[in-house]
Amino acid sequence: MTAQDLLLKFDPESPGAVYLFCPGKGARAKMPTFEPMLAERCADRIIGGTVDPTMKDFAFAAFYADETAAGQIVMDAQTLPFLAARRVILVRHAEKYLTDSAAGAMLEYLAAPNESTVLIFIAHKMDKRTKFYKACDKLGAVVECPALTAAEIDMWILAETKTRGRTIDREAIRALVDRAGTHLSDVDNALTNIINFVGDARTALTADDVNTACADVAEEEIWALTDAVAASEPGQ
Repeated sequence: MTAQDLLLKFDPESPGAVYLFCPGKGARAKMPTFEPMLAERCADRIIGGTVDPTMKDFAFAAFYADETAAGQIVMDAQTLPFLAARRVILVRHAEKYLTDSAAGAMLEYLAAPNESTVLIFIAHKMDKRTKFYKACDKLGAVVECPALTAAEIDMWILAETKTRGRTIDREAIRALVDRAGTHLSDVDNALTNIINFVGDARTALTADDVNTACADVAEEEIWALTDAVAASEPGQ
């Protein structure tokens, strides 16, 4: 399953017991890639559809796998929900569980997950040979979040702009990608800046708006990489 599949098909009435959001291969890609914002959007969809906002303090918890022992998270996952049908637990940096020693208690939990808990993992790296991945895959829990293709990014911008009550033409989309790059978090921040710049004056976003409101993030990344390479070379 991909992130796009989940966003289209997720049923809040019958969520899975476990979800693992991790890298995957996009169309014609040779290597797995990861788009963190897709994983976060999917997690938000699951949480928003499963947890009553008024009960979030009782029915939701978030952890970082590299900061909290697996055993402690498992104890929380085994706890029955209070005044709610389900409890949702979000675990970021789940690549920590790629080693069996770190995954320990979590592997035991995945062998028989609590039906009243929805456990969400977000991992920026993944190895399909590990026990952790295999345990999640056995549950049908793996959701791949590869970086979007150029065409998919254009469609994402169109959909996101529409969600915010605006329109954007093809020239403006190209200018936005040229300026912000292809990381969705950068594109999203740039889109917010453009909308704030335009304000309530109109709903249509143009290439001129993009060029005026957005810093050239893509160019800044190139210079940052160049500086990093130079700094790593002796004598530079």
